[in-house]
Amino acid sequence: MVRIHNTGNATEEYNTVLKEVKNALNEAADCDESDPDKNCTTLDIDVNSTVVRKEEFDPEVLHVPQHSATGIVCVSVCDSRHQNHYTCQPGHCSLAASGPACFCPISDSHWFLGSHCQNKISKAGVYAGVSLTTIVLLAAVIGLLIYQLRTKRLTEQR
Repeated sequence: MVRIHNTGNATEEYNTVLKEVKNALNEAADCDESDPDKNCTTLDIDVNSTVVRKEEFDPEVLHVPQHSATGIVCVSVCDSRHQNHYTCQPGHCSLAASGPACFCPISDSHWFLGSHCQNKISKAGVYAGVSLTTIVLLAAVIGLLIYQLRTKRLTEQR
């Protein structure tokens, strides 16, 4: 495990550590154990005990490093500074197990739908539409009932 402090010279520290690791690996690869004067160190890596966790999404795509005056800052895809910013206007972006997700705002006057909260539906319009449709359907049913009763009455009179 390599630890690099998040300071202004983090890139330089990373490059130094990377160079040291490469040198150590090259020395281990070039070591001749039959030569008694060389102190060969073996790299003992147990592959069976290494745990690899599969992510649902690629964290390297969702997070990028941003250089700032105080050091390197990890910026997620939900941050507006990310080059592939996940827009959720007027909602709120959050990283879930399956990747970025938009959480739409709750409003007294509108519903927000869509994967990016891009569809705005007026609650008053929906209520008016449903009410008008109900009234029209009720009027149609009453009209059909009146028509049927009159037709029945006329056939009984003949």
